[in-house]
Amino acid sequence: GAIPIAVGEAPKGTFVLQNAPNPFGDASRPTTHIPFDVAHDGTVITIRLLTATGAEVARPVDHVLFARGRYEVALDRSMLSAGSYFYEFRADDAVPEIRKMSVR
Repeated sequence: GAIPIAVGEAPKGTFVLQNAPNPFGDASRPTTHIPFDVAHDGTVITIRLLTATGAEVARPVDHVLFARGRYEVALDRSMLSAGSYFYEFRADDAVPEIRKMSVR
């Protein structure tokens, strides 16, 4: 699940940031983190992990209600094979944001 991260000021928008590290998956970097900001209490978030062909691999956040703040989701390499993936971030009924990530 998503865990809150302390930030100096309140988020000004609801959006997803690039995962880090990217690429990930070797012995020194077995996990990556997807950070995101939520500007308003009561925002419903879904994050889906997709293959390059659009097939869903995982849904680390599935229609979860969040309070205002910054959060991050950790993804472990053990659930993925090497390659390129996309993650889709959807807040409420807004158009989803999509970012690319690579797994070694």
